[in-house]
Amino acid sequence: MKPVSIRDIARQLNLSTTTVSRALDGYPDVSNRTRLRVLETASELGYVPNQAARQLRRKKTDVLGFVMATAQPKFADPIYSEFLSGLADEATTFGMDLRISIAPPDTDEEKNIYKRWSRSHEVDGIILSHVRVHDWRVRFLQDEALPFAGFDKSDDKIDYPCCVSTNDQAMQQIVTHLAQTGYKRIAFIGGPENYVSHQTRYSGFIKGMESAKIPLNPAYLVNGDLSSSSGYTITKSLIELDPAPDAIVCINDETAFGVLHALHEKKRIPGKDIAVTGFGGVQESKHSSPPLTTIDIPIYDITRRLVRTLMGVIRNDENIDYCIQTNPQLIIRETTKRETSP
Repeated sequence: MKPVSIRDIARQLNLSTTTVSRALDGYPDVSNRTRLRVLETASELGYVPNQAARQLRRKKTDVLGFVMATAQPKFADPIYSEFLSGLADEATTFGMDLRISIAPPDTDEEKNIYKRWSRSHEVDGIILSHVRVHDWRVRFLQDEALPFAGFDKSDDKIDYPCCVSTNDQAMQQIVTHLAQTGYKRIAFIGGPENYVSHQTRYSGFIKGMESAKIPLNPAYLVNGDLSSSSGYTITKSLIELDPAPDAIVCINDETAFGVLHALHEKKRIPGKDIAVTGFGGVQESKHSSPPLTTIDIPIYDITRRLVRTLMGVIRNDENIDYCIQTNPQLIIRETTKRETSP
């Protein structure tokens, strides 16, 4: 049986082959109504695109790339599951595949992945997470003219599509909530200092402490690596201090899960003995023991918007929103309620 071609679809709909081709490729100059008609007819006729011919014609790979920047061999941060789900689901709507790799940040291994993907033309665009204050990836991709979008904005004076969150204000809300609840000895577990997320959240923590007129204790300010294991290890040291903190603010939810584990092990009741807060609002934060006070960031939705914006860059869409703004929301749960019972 002869395979269905673009000409067959065009003949069925009384459209030009060019219109059908551009509709199948997702170009913005084709109306949504026409695109839907083309996609429905293609499905009904059993059309299967010739990927090799399509890629050769368009000089595209139909692949988006994402490198998980982590030194953990089995990285368990639940935020990645939401991030990857958003990437995959939105890429699918554009007929794109997703290529994922993993490498420790700022290593030759990580750099080689970006070089190979760019110079071998293995991907059409890249999504960046864990953006650094001065990020070599931003400068490299800009020089390579490879489209990209980032989950944060670096300080490299380069304009690129990114998500900008009011993380500092959200962190101030956390400190204000803790102070109003009566916590006075507040510790902060941060992340890598060269990450934008650390800088903005630490800045918000400092402003919140100043606003609440709570003195900073240098012994309470410790940086981890965003993992639960670092949260666990740091907490065991913090609660041995004299005086120990009565609240621990964490840069992300995964760190907070490690804090909760250490407190349970030491028979300390989160909320009653020591308050704990996270940042990110991953689904697991609802079901931790006890449920975690956190800042909710709509990771899945933001990631889908990043992919849509990146596809606009790839397809030379003039109407691109380079700045995706989001306002994280404070969610108060049992880990910051002094009335929490054993």
